Amino acid sequence: MMEFGPECAEVLAQILRWRRDVRHFGADPVPESLAERLRRTMDFAPFFGNARHWRVIRVCNADLRPAAISRW
Repeated sequence: MMEFGPECAEVLAQILRWRRDVRHFGADPVPESLAERLRRTMDFAPFFGNARHWRVIRVCNADLRPAAISRW
């Protein structure tokens, strides 16, 4: 069994309070290195029955971005 100290518990509490569905998006492009890091991190996200309930859409054409955002 893993044990976490008080500082880890506080960080986890902050993450859980912060975590919300994303409804607003930034306009700056996401660097490929960050996108890859996020993809690897999602592999560790908890899920039930191998049902990964997230959608990741990468829109490289700025003209198409508003339409892609409005779909979700």
